[in-house]
Amino acid sequence: CLPPKYSQKDKFRERFLREARAVARLNHPNIIQGIDVGDSNGVHYFAMEYIDGPTDGELLKRGGALDEKRAINIVTQIARALQHAFNHGIIHRDIKPDNIMLTREGVAKLCDLGLAKLQTKDDGDASGTKPGASMGTPYYIAREQARGEQNVHTRADIYSLGSSFYHMVAGEVPFVGQSAA
Repeated sequence: CLPPKYSQKDKFRERFLREARAVARLNHPNIIQGIDVGDSNGVHYFAMEYIDGPTDGELLKRGGALDEKRAINIVTQIARALQHAFNHGIIHRDIKPDNIMLTREGVAKLCDLGLAKLQTKDDGDASGTKPGASMGTPYYIAREQARGEQNVHTRADIYSLGSSFYHMVAGEVPFVGQSAA
């Protein structure tokens, strides 16, 4: 649900609805499935597939690095999900271990398309993001994304997936610093 304090603000409501629309466009075994979106008495909701396991980020917090074979399996599944999203004109823009959910059977599911960018025919940004605004999680984002460039390409998601893979096998984020910058 979108908390009531946010549902009154157009920008939050639009971002919420944009995520719902982005998920609705995608039907892939490695992308969390959107089921329903709506408004009931002023409460905006988005129902998604239930995943019965942890996020990749939770696994890393509990036990450090993953074994190589498991990490490769997870990254391969998410790469397939990204290919599907790319084929539908969607760039995720926030690939990170916390946005990779795992079922008990070991199926990796990409979730949280709240920052997703829908590419338009002219390769413009249909996400509503202001020019110069940095979107994503600093440990994992590509340089052009960190600089707030408007024309973020699929390569940024590939970079973020690589950074996430590094975290999975090394047990630590690729870069650390005193600030996000």
